Amino acid sequence: MTLDFTLPKRRDAFGYGCTSIPFNWVEARTRLNLCCDDDTIAVDLPFPFYFYGQEYETAFVCTNGFIGFQGYDYRCFNDLIPRPEPPNAAIYAFWDDLYNSGSIRTETLGTAPDRIWVLEYKDVTFLYSDSERITFEVKLYERNGDMEFLYKSMPASGSGKSATIGLEDESGSIGFLHSFNQPVIRDGMAIRFEPPPSGRWRAS
Repeated sequence: MTLDFTLPKRRDAFGYGCTSIPFNWVEARTRLNLCCDDDTIAVDLPFPFYFYGQEYETAFVCTNGFIGFQGYDYRCFNDLIPRPEPPNAAIYAFWDDLYNSGSIRTETLGTAPDRIWVLEYKDVTFLYSDSERITFEVKLYERNGDMEFLYKSMPASGSGKSATIGLEDESGSIGFLHSFNQPVIRDGMAIRFEPPPSGRWRAS
């Protein structure tokens, strides 16, 4: 017997959900001045971004594959989320011990209120192995607070088997864990995280 049914979308306690989407890659052109290993830089976002009910205007981009909103952090050892230890208020596109042997770049697309901010990790490697280069990116959407993770070139070490992928709120008490040390990432994979309608703007 064959039955057709649709599983409900998994959501975290705040209401963020995750779904697979078509792969739509964007080449970023503005190179960030990030050092090779364990470095973080503050980047002014082109629009306020609403994340777990909070508004942020600055992103702290780390060479180790994550964006934080609470300040500089270069933690290289990934962990299970959520957890109260920093980093918190973070977007973990591919949190691992990475080495910026390539470049990390940004790009802004569109016009207000429909801008998209792109952060691309291009040809970065792992600190413990420089034999494989991985390329992935994050997109932040101005209008609805959506986030997309796209994985362009992810050889064996970039499969996610030593990485954390997901989201975490400012207290480290709520998070959406996509995967933790699981080899589930592949070339051409793209996922979207969507907030609930009530979480797209700061509550008044």
